[in-house]
Amino acid sequence: LGQANPIEAKTKNGISSCGDAWMAVNNVKTNHDAIQRSGYNSAVDSFCDKAAGQTVGKDKFLSMATRVWLDYSGNPTTTDGSKCFGSGNKDTKGGTWQVGDEEVSYHALGKKIPPTANAVDKPVILDIEIKELGDGGKGNTLSPFPTYVFNDITPVACHSHNDYTRDKALYSALSAGCISVEADVYVHGDKLTIGHDIDPGTNGQNLQDLYLSPLKALIDEHGGVFPAHKDQPFFLLIDFKSSGDSTWDALVKNLAPLRDAGYLSCYDNGFQQRQITIIASGNARTDISGATPSPIAKALSTTTNPKRAIFVDAVINKDMKNFDASNAYYASAKFSDASPGSKVPVEGAGAEKIEEAHKKGFKVRYWDIPGRDKWQALVDQGVDRLNVDALQDVAGVDWHLK
Repeated sequence: LGQANPIEAKTKNGISSCGDAWMAVNNVKTNHDAIQRSGYNSAVDSFCDKAAGQTVGKDKFLSMATRVWLDYSGNPTTTDGSKCFGSGNKDTKGGTWQVGDEEVSYHALGKKIPPTANAVDKPVILDIEIKELGDGGKGNTLSPFPTYVFNDITPVACHSHNDYTRDKALYSALSAGCISVEADVYVHGDKLTIGHDIDPGTNGQNLQDLYLSPLKALIDEHGGVFPAHKDQPFFLLIDFKSSGDSTWDALVKNLAPLRDAGYLSCYDNGFQQRQITIIASGNARTDISGATPSPIAKALSTTTNPKRAIFVDAVINKDMKNFDASNAYYASAKFSDASPGSKVPVEGAGAEKIEEAHKKGFKVRYWDIPGRDKWQALVDQGVDRLNVDALQDVAGVDWHLK
């Protein structure tokens, strides 16, 4: 960095206007010492190394946005860590931060990244301070999607519940390392719009913009969703909120680019794993309130399910005889329905259903799970996807990484 009075490169102990304990000063290890994360000092060192030799004009900003982890210590939701940013105090993991000194702000800029998509982890000269990247008019997403910013991510078996409600759909989940996300959809012609309890209408955010296009861009560029772990598959659970048949047909059309590229898992004389596995839930099954649910008929034919590339979500607390490896991948239920009394670990018939699901080749997932103090017991018991609302809490789990 060249200027009349060069900024002295140095690290700090007091690193945030939100309090000294808020951000990790030095690198930290989360997940029971299994995953190392970058602290503030590493971010400053990286900034100074990359900024060296650059000349910044008068009234310009030399900035770099990068990931800096909270000082989780033994508790990923310490008081200092959970109170500083976000309407629900949950926007903690994987945020981007502007680092520097004095005129170049060093305190956290929650959820803000540079106004150009190629400026994360790179120094950029701006006329203004770092602002939030635009969405291209596409809603709760980043557009263009920053495909190059996930190189340091370690994937873990968390499922981002109602992912589209986060500050940034998909981006936050991938930053946390979640290998599975959930989107609720309503059909409007060939468009699948995103919403939970209320149909957002034909002009609502849509599945293609928030999920399918960014995922394809990641795989096109890196060969996988997680650049440093290209062999790690990704799982997209799509909850049908409207008519099963019409939603299915629209989903088949929306998946064409991923399917034609060979990126979708399929069933062909056995399950064939690819980069992305699509699981349809909600109204993609019939007789959900009955004793013996089944996939809708369109799931069972290569005519209506090309390459058998869409699987369904089996109902783990019911008779699963109509579900097998050719048509289902997850086996899910509300936790209290699968574990009477919501006991952790799951006991009796509920534990037997976990074993049955695994024998069928399904991955077990519950929603409305108990608080995070019970999560480790669920993971240890063999629950394959931990349904997560507060993404910062994934840092407290031992995922038994190999």
